[in-house]
Amino acid sequence: VDLLMTAESTADIRAETISFAASGGVGAFGHGAALSQNAIHNTVETRIQDADAGSSQEAKGDAVRLTATDDADINSFAMGAAAAVGGASVAVGTVKALNQITSETTAKISNSKVESTVAAVELLAQSTGSITATPMAAALAIGGIAGGAGGGTAQNIITPTTTATIAAGSAVT
Repeated sequence: VDLLMTAESTADIRAETISFAASGGVGAFGHGAALSQNAIHNTVETRIQDADAGSSQEAKGDAVRLTATDDADINSFAMGAAAAVGGASVAVGTVKALNQITSETTAKISNSKVESTVAAVELLAQSTGSITATPMAAALAIGGIAGGAGGGTAQNIITPTTTATIAAGSAVT
């Protein structure tokens, strides 16, 4: 009989943010702004802890495998657009996309006696993450005196902490 422990997270965010503004008149001003802010914070852990003769717990199998996996994905689309029509017109389209994935993924044996009678004891911790951000900004100004501007930014941060550990105080065979 195998002792297999698995913890898994597959978090996904798909966000679509759209803003549009239009104005008309002698002095026309239009401003379309979009903000897309997305965050995934995961803690994924498999562990054998305080399993020994003193605790009357046994961690034993033909094979012993601890697996912790985190796969987080963010897909973000943001669009800001503006149009102004008039004698004097100004149009501004702005976009900002902020995306963050933080994760702690751990496979751990601590203060325990673990025995695999046939195969090796295996610990696997794996963290994968991806962010796809598409910011789009557009502006259209029509008039005797006209000005238009569009701008966008994207900030994407992925900070995984991934560990597979057999801590002090453990006996693994």
